[in-house]
Amino acid sequence: MKLHTSFAALASCLLLLGGCGSSTGAAPEQQGCPAVPGKQDPCITTSGTAPDDIKAGLRAAAQDLTGRASRTVMPNKKKPQFRTQGKQHIARYITVDQGSVHCEVRKGQNSHTPYTGLISYDEVTMECTGATKAEAAKSTNCKSVMSSSRRELIRYDGKTKKWVF
Repeated sequence: MKLHTSFAALASCLLLLGGCGSSTGAAPEQQGCPAVPGKQDPCITTSGTAPDDIKAGLRAAAQDLTGRASRTVMPNKKKPQFRTQGKQHIARYITVDQGSVHCEVRKGQNSHTPYTGLISYDEVTMECTGATKAEAAKSTNCKSVMSSSRRELIRYDGKTKKWVF
């Protein structure tokens, strides 16, 4: 409950400050921030000391990783789990909060791995209600019931000059 409250407070602060929206609102299938061609994703923040091209590559890898995670996580929006509570049907699924993505670059130990990256993001469990399963699956009456943080460690390959999962 404490994590859920903290997440709600953080999302409110971001909205008040004009920052990125969260994907946990009434339309949970939307991504937190719209992508603008030619510009870096405003949802993905990067910290650490590294050249800008290394950080940009990490942001792109983070966007790729969270995109994969949102497509492969189960149950997802396309195939939710269903249960009934009284006469209400509840569809439950997990989505990746694109507004929570953060990257950190750290100096590596050798020339083969000159940098390591840490990608953090939140997976949010949503529940939508409706009179039937079909209504619950397409409902906009959704609420966030749980959030879990994920951390992925990746490395920068000094030979190929690419981030490797």
